[in-house]
Amino acid sequence: MASLLTADLPSEDEDDQDFSRGDWMAFKKSDQAANEELIAHTNSNKRYLDKVDFLKRAELNEYEQETAKRLKGDIRLRGQL
Repeated sequence: MASLLTADLPSEDEDDQDFSRGDWMAFKKSDQAANEELIAHTNSNKRYLDKVDFLKRAELNEYEQETAKRLKGDIRLRGQL
């Protein structure tokens, strides 16, 4: 009877995190739809971050162009640049 109770518990060398990781990997292998959804979510997150980075670079480039244009027309700075 005691062997049945301890069969589901992790061994002494296996801590709770390893046990949970094993359960998670077994779940992902058993449920292919959930695994595909996780992969799609991970990829969409990368695409989102790429878009955000692109928009930041575009905004910075636009700001630099506007600043250069404004400084070029500033009479006080003529001959100093």
